[in-house]
Amino acid sequence: MTAKTMLTIQDLAARWGVTLRQAKAAAIQGGVPMIRLKPTRHHISWATTRFDPGDVEAWEAERRRAVAAEARPAPEPAKIKPLGRRPAVPNHLGRW
Repeated sequence: MTAKTMLTIQDLAARWGVTLRQAKAAAIQGGVPMIRLKPTRHHISWATTRFDPGDVEAWEAERRRAVAAEARPAPEPAKIKPLGRRPAVPNHLGRW
């Protein structure tokens, strides 16, 4: 893979339609796979950090699946039929 096919953080910001700061936060917090051309100890040097387009596409697909799973409505709780004439809730004293 050549350096021309690798994406920069600016490319990701343009791809996602967000600011550069938001793209950096998403890359760090969201765990986007990155390649550091010049590793540093304590911080990320965005000038020398690149992203593999295939890895980014896989990460985006995973995020779409996660968002879709969160968007599904919860199933309706099962309705409990009362047994006999007794109410299915406690009385005012907290007893059944």
